[in-house]
Formats: sequence, structure tokens, C-alpha cells
Amino acid sequence: MRTIRKCYSLFFFMIAALLSGCEEEPSVAQHRASSQLPASGTEALYKVTKDYFALKDLLVSGQSEALEQQVIALRQKLVLLQQKLSPMIDTASSLSWAGKLRIDLDSMLCYCDAMQLAGDKSCERERVYFASFSRNLDALFSKVRFKTGGIYRISCPMALNEGGAIWFSNTARVRNPYFGKKMLYCGIITDTL
Repeated sequence: MRTIRKCYSLFFFMIAALLSGCEEEPSVAQHRASSQLPASGTEALYKVTKDYFALKDLLVSGQSEALEQQVIALRQKLVLLQQKLSPMIDTASSLSWAGKLRIDLDSMLCYCDAMQLAGDKSCERERVYFASFSRNLDALFSKVRFKTGGIYRISCPMALNEGGAIWFSNTARVRNPYFGKKMLYCGIITDTL
């Protein structure tokens, strides 16, 4: 009887430890991410995408109060990515692959700054900058051939006054960051990275 109690105690202790939030951040290798970048660059780009997804989720739910902090976190990850890639992109001509990568990263940093300064309670200005950021992220993904098997490129032709916009998601469920609750499910998956 004591043996059974010890087994139950050990079992519940292990379950409690697992549920207590002692989880490690998944690495790129666990997500099978790949790109033409060095391994440290791929890892840094993967971290950028995680903060991007968090920002997208805030826009979906319209949580304008939390946007500024998330934009700051995203900007910090972009700066780290830029630092990891600086040996490759600093000496490149603006017409080369690496030079164009530098231009995309600089543009994304500018859009982060614009989102941080927008301070719009309705999130409308932030959504416009998010669309531009997403276009640059799409270009960056294409240039470095970033693949994970778990990132979805989604398009909504009605976003931004029917000009259309894209975004990326880490789930196959469409949750529109440009309309939020108004048209939550408006969009179609156009690619999987």
C-alpha cells in the first residue's frame, strides 16, 4: 500500500513540475527552421517571428495598451538579428542579396519605431505599419529562404481599404489582425513556410 502511495506521490509531483511553467524555449532545431543564413542568424530570425506573432495576436484582439511593449520587444529582436548578420550585410553592396537584406531590416526597424510612436487606441495606424512590416518580413523570408513548416502566410484582399495586406501566423487558423473582431476570419492561407 505504501508503494502505491509513493508511486502516486511521485506521479503527481512529476505532473506538477511539468505544469509549473518550467518549460524551455524551443530552439530552431526543434522547429526544423532553415535558411541561407548562418545558424545564429536563423535562430535570431526565428526569435523575431515569435515576437511578430505576439504583436499580431495583440492586433487581432485590439489590445492597444500592450502594443507598445510588444513593439519594443520585437525591435530588440530585430536589432539582435542585425547584429548577428552585420559581418555579412555591412560590407555588401545595396544591389546584392545581402545588401537588400540590410535594406529590409532597416525598413522593419523604421516600421517598429512608427508603430511605437503611433499610440492609436483603435490600433488603426499600428495596423497600417504592421502591413508594411509584414511586406518587408515576407521579402526577408523569401531572400533567405526561411522555412519552418509551421508558419503560414495569410492574405486578406479587403484589408487597408481593400488594398489588401498579408500577415504571418504560427497556426493555420485565420485570425485577421487588420479587422480584429469586425471580420476576424477574413483571409486565406496562401503559403506555408
